[in-house]
Amino acid sequence: MVQRGVNHANLALAKIGTPDPVVGGATVTYTLTTSNAGPNVGGAMVLTDTLPPSVTFSAASGTGWTCSHAAGVVTCNRSGSHPVGVAIPPVTITGVVNATGGTITNSATVTPATGGVAEPDSSDNTATASVTVVPGADVRIAQKTVTSAVPATAGSAVTFQIQPRNNGPVAATNAVVTDVLPAGWTPVSASGTGWTCTIVGQTVRCTRASLSTTATDNLTVVATAPPGASIAAGGSNFTNTASIASDVTDPNAGNNSGSVTVPVRRDGADLRLAKTKTPNPVALGSNMVSTITVTNGGPRVATGPLRVVEALSGEAFVSASGSGWVCTPSGATVVCEHPNAAGLAVGASLPALLITTQATVAGAASNEACTGTSLPAAAGAATASPPLEGDPNASNDCATVSATATTIRPDLAISKATLTANGDNVLDLNETTVTYRLVVSNASAGADAATGVRITDAVPGFISGRTTFGALVPVVSGGSTAAFSCSTSGATVTCTQTGQTVTLDIPVNRPLQDSGAGTLTNTASVANTAEGDPNSANNSASSTVRILPIADVQMTGKSVTPLAVRAGENATYVLSFRNNGPSTALGVVVGDVFSFAGGDTGFTVVSVASSKSGSSCGLAVGAQITPAAPSYSCSIGSLANGETQTVTLVLRPNFVVGNPVRTITNVASITTTSVENPDGSDNGNNSQSASLTVNAALIDLLVNKTDVVDPVPFFAGTTFLDYRVTVSNTGPSYGTGVTITESMLPPSTPTGKRVRFVCDTASAGSASCNSPSLCSVTNVTSAAGVVLPSFTCQVPAGTATTGLARGDLAVGQSKAVFLRFEALDQPEPRGDNFINTVTVASNEPELGSTSSNNTENEPTTTRQRIDLRVSKTSSAATVALNEPFTWTVTVVNNGPGSSLQTDLTDTLPLGVVLTGTPTFVRTLPALPGGGSCTVAGRVLTCALGQLDGTGVATVTVPVRFTSLPSGGSGTNSATVDTNPAKTGGLDVPGGNNTGTSTVAVTQATLSGTVFEDRDRSGANAGTPQAAASEPRLAGVTLTLTGTDLFGNPVSLSTTTDSSGNYSFSALPPSSAAGYTVTETQPAGYANGPAAPPSSGAAAPSAGGSYNAGGSAGNSSHSGVVLGAATVATQYNFPELRQPSLSGFVYVDSNANGVRDAGSDAPIAGATVRLLDASTGVLVATVTTDASGAYSFSGLDPNRRYTLEEPLPSSPSSLGNGPVNP
Repeated sequence: MVQRGVNHANLALAKIGTPDPVVGGATVTYTLTTSNAGPNVGGAMVLTDTLPPSVTFSAASGTGWTCSHAAGVVTCNRSGSHPVGVAIPPVTITGVVNATGGTITNSATVTPATGGVAEPDSSDNTATASVTVVPGADVRIAQKTVTSAVPATAGSAVTFQIQPRNNGPVAATNAVVTDVLPAGWTPVSASGTGWTCTIVGQTVRCTRASLSTTATDNLTVVATAPPGASIAAGGSNFTNTASIASDVTDPNAGNNSGSVTVPVRRDGADLRLAKTKTPNPVALGSNMVSTITVTNGGPRVATGPLRVVEALSGEAFVSASGSGWVCTPSGATVVCEHPNAAGLAVGASLPALLITTQATVAGAASNEACTGTSLPAAAGAATASPPLEGDPNASNDCATVSATATTIRPDLAISKATLTANGDNVLDLNETTVTYRLVVSNASAGADAATGVRITDAVPGFISGRTTFGALVPVVSGGSTAAFSCSTSGATVTCTQTGQTVTLDIPVNRPLQDSGAGTLTNTASVANTAEGDPNSANNSASSTVRILPIADVQMTGKSVTPLAVRAGENATYVLSFRNNGPSTALGVVVGDVFSFAGGDTGFTVVSVASSKSGSSCGLAVGAQITPAAPSYSCSIGSLANGETQTVTLVLRPNFVVGNPVRTITNVASITTTSVENPDGSDNGNNSQSASLTVNAALIDLLVNKTDVVDPVPFFAGTTFLDYRVTVSNTGPSYGTGVTITESMLPPSTPTGKRVRFVCDTASAGSASCNSPSLCSVTNVTSAAGVVLPSFTCQVPAGTATTGLARGDLAVGQSKAVFLRFEALDQPEPRGDNFINTVTVASNEPELGSTSSNNTENEPTTTRQRIDLRVSKTSSAATVALNEPFTWTVTVVNNGPGSSLQTDLTDTLPLGVVLTGTPTFVRTLPALPGGGSCTVAGRVLTCALGQLDGTGVATVTVPVRFTSLPSGGSGTNSATVDTNPAKTGGLDVPGGNNTGTSTVAVTQATLSGTVFEDRDRSGANAGTPQAAASEPRLAGVTLTLTGTDLFGNPVSLSTTTDSSGNYSFSALPPSSAAGYTVTETQPAGYANGPAAPPSSGAAAPSAGGSYNAGGSAGNSSHSGVVLGAATVATQYNFPELRQPSLSGFVYVDSNANGVRDAGSDAPIAGATVRLLDASTGVLVATVTTDASGAYSFSGLDPNRRYTLEEPLPSSPSSLGNGPVNP
């Protein structure tokens, strides 16, 4: 019997859904509020919400809750304790309604988490919320695009595609799409499958009676762009917006419109020119490069050769380059042409054109370059070469760029060195700063001073937000009045001159990216923003640095959840750590050290997992963390810069004697073989601590006990009583020292019996004893009628799931103990009852009043052993129908005990009847010591009374078969009732409690044919020939009568089938007088004149006599003697069909010798006589009816006839006409 404990926190759930009603397609919000009505503090809980099929999950959250979603089920977990009556933050779940109407109902349930405080009353743990759904259609403009060419040409047709859609959930009725074209546009047409569109002014309006959720019918709107005169020279942009609405409520109006912006250009190919020029300033006499790019802004592809004309001022042409470009200088003008053989697509650019010139005049030198239809002002005789399509916009054809040529030409030079504290270019692990020394000088041969010096240096290994610079102090050489202002931007240092020569040290502080096995190169450059530099070759300098790796590992967090558990409940520690870099951390080890008070028994490891692939922890499931071994470590390996990982450790506080409340603290730390700081420290961030409160353990154990066999048959020396004891732990604490206490009470009356505890076994009913034993004793025997001394057994060792150690039992798990006892004494006739009592206990105290399920009794009965066997025989192996015979049933009790009440049941087969009263005889005890047989229908029941060991009871049953059994044999079985409640003993081995006998049953049959005996020539007379010549008679009745061999009257009837055949089957053998088969004379037939043959192959096969019934009487075959299995055939009945004669008497008006019914008048009342043709004797006379018709029926087919008609007297003047012309 399963027993359940009483728990002590009462969780409840309330739930609401808003808005109500909600529009289909809109968002519904469910608010779930949990509470604890006590009487005790609640623990961790789980909230489960299975969303209705018509709600699609969006989000779930709640303060202190951790929520997840999978396949429509939202699961939210909340840890920690929950005092009675204290508000618990609600959970909010949102989803999109996809129903079209009706009501949606959402149900959610809150339950204690595994290991939490169990729930005594779950009646209020489930809450539902129903909201009404009103139809909604979320219509939207999914997209609006231009499907024609972009940019569009002014005055051309532009095609817009509008994609109206319905997100549902219901169809949108009377959907309307409105598109108001921008000013200057002319609508041309609008269409779409299923849409009806109209155009009024600038407005296109398309309607549809219904827009389903699956409709994807787009709209196409064609409009003419404004003419070129209204388009700006550089083109104009127009935005076109379409919107949608319907008569159905829209849950989301924010997606009801869509827009597209169309660039429109004047017709042609709008070329535009862009130009840059470097360097600036430039030293007088030095070269500079103009970079020119020509791009086609459309709207057409530019074809034909394209030209760039550049007018020089203060400079001289040196050279030109660029793929496909050919340049020809002419004085101060340079004409460059590109073949543009493939045409220049809209938005594409020709290869860049580079023109190198020399500064020839001091001061600002401006030059202008043009393309398309435009020319520079100083183009001279040069001509433009616009694209063949024309260039509609000249405003962007030209670009002018200036550069300043200086006569002062300082030659700036820069050199660079890498400096570290150790005097080399390696930033060692004990060094924090690398300094780059830049020396900038003016290498001019003359006195040209540089006044616009700018120094730039992008340092390598820089880490944004972490690397810092030391003070930047430019030091100018002696006598120089130069001053510099320095700044940093990311990794770049820039110093700008406000004076002259400078030496600059750039200290760069760790953290820095390491250089790996190689070095990093630092390049600094110098430029002059005021004067041209005649020599750029010395304007940059580089040096290398090797930066050795440093990594900063950090224990970023240490948490334990929940913060308080009972002894025996799981606590989860999460160690979070990362590498702050900048380099990879090697040899990372994460460890944890616990601090225990005196006498603490520590933790058991439930699980340990590291998120770092390839890492390993020195802990196994079931390992102990104790005051003697308070720490563990995990080898993580390497951590990349910025990499974060975790170690999750689930521990179960062990039980402590006295069950005190205790606090366990611990410190988690991380180390690495990599240097973390040049000063040798770990940066002070390598450890985190946590504290766990362990409350007193509580447990709810329950025990169930079942006997493997009950009742148990007694065998001297081997009568074993086997039990399965199942112990379950419903929590909340893990169970330790879980034991059962066993007590066995043998019968004490009427005589005391003994019982022996054998051992605990490996499985139910096993004969193999456990070694070592789980129990405190084995092989102990009670005194007669005295309770066996109690003993204890531990629950066995198990798995990490059920509890590894002996005596351990995890929450929500069960373990079984198998026990074997032996009954030593022969039981009483009605059996002996043994009472086994088991009680379970553990180190942990029971939860409240739940100890009521810690004890269970299991009674087991031993009974004497009997062996009832049944056999059945028949007096004849084969019998005929109606033949009397007997079945004999023998019941034997092979003992050794007595069967106190022996009942036999025999259900006779169908078609078997008793021919007399069943009788029985019995030995041990002999009759007349009780017993009787009764019959109800086909069921024979015999109460045979007590049948002692070796006793025999014999039942004789007289019967006969009145109908043929299926398959020609009848089987009968008799069964003895072995119910121990009746017999007082157990039937062993069983399987022999039914006796069966089968008797073969024979039958006689008789068959024949009724036919028209048309062919009576020779031997064919009275014998049926082929049915085509001698038709068969169907539906003729045949009767078989007589007395069978056993004196029973027999009277059967049948009819012929469609083939004229009949058959009598399942006949018993006849008496010596035989059976008679009589044919009921069929109407319209006479008996055949020839009798069936009495001998020969065609004669009836079983003999007998044929008795004709005259011309119209019933014929028969009599004296047909049938044996038990006789098959009698050819009992045939020949018949003749009775003919008729008929005709008309009439006036042959037209004397054509043929009766014309329409014109020949009938003669009524005329006399017609029928005579025997052989003797002339009158046979019959008739008169004609009103139609002149007459008829003679029932004539003898074996007789010849003559018809005679005396001449009628009326009408007058009649004469005889021809007969049968």
